[in-house]
Amino acid sequence: QTPPMPRDGAESEALVREASFYGIHFFPFPLVFACGGHDGYEHLRAMEVLDVGNQCWRPCRAMGTERTYFGGATLKSQLHIFGGQNLDYKALCELEVYDCLRDQWEAGASLK
Repeated sequence: QTPPMPRDGAESEALVREASFYGIHFFPFPLVFACGGHDGYEHLRAMEVLDVGNQCWRPCRAMGTERTYFGGATLKSQLHIFGGQNLDYKALCELEVYDCLRDQWEAGASLK
């Protein structure tokens, strides 16, 4: 299926407002994420995104697993976080996928 194509700026704004009502958000700029890591005491699940317009960081839904030393990549509107270590310094083989438009994490395929 083809997504709706707005005829003009006003229709585009109306589509964005309607999508926002359903919890769908579009980002007109590149996104910068800070996620996971270690704060000196524990491994973290937290994630934040840089709000370019307001020049501040805002919290996002936390990852399912606390991890550090992991890899990450983006594909379309998704952020893929894979590998790393947990609090027990155990190597992780799980993949987590973050949907930027829905602010939701899902488990991905195992790396084993």
